[in-house]
Amino acid sequence: MQARWLAYMWVGLRPAPSIETMREGVSTARARRDGPRDVPMHALATLFAAHAGVEPRPAAWPALERALWFGPLSPASFRLIGPDAEPDAPKRTIEAARSFNAIMEDALTSEETARLKAVAVTPEVRAA
Repeated sequence: MQARWLAYMWVGLRPAPSIETMREGVSTARARRDGPRDVPMHALATLFAAHAGVEPRPAAWPALERALWFGPLSPASFRLIGPDAEPDAPKRTIEAARSFNAIMEDALTSEETARLKAVAVTPEVRAA
């Protein structure tokens, strides 16, 4: 995802961050050298995907909502939108979630709906 974001910037598909933003990022990274370094992989993947404009947004894909919220972050889920979107990405996203036994049906369960409400995921936030 990081390489994809950089490639999109280099060819002009995505704007580069401002100099101030880059300096802040470097300062934050340097400050972390002596602190905790364990940033979850999925957090970095979604961060870079957001910068690249390819973050999988569940609200934009109602048929994939359960797979995107509760399934694995599969490579196909990052090919739903953007310059490198692939027509079979929705199907492969569902297949990945099912292959990991993360979901077996498409509809959200009552427990999953409660989890989304518990973290205040409103339709407006989910669409953002």
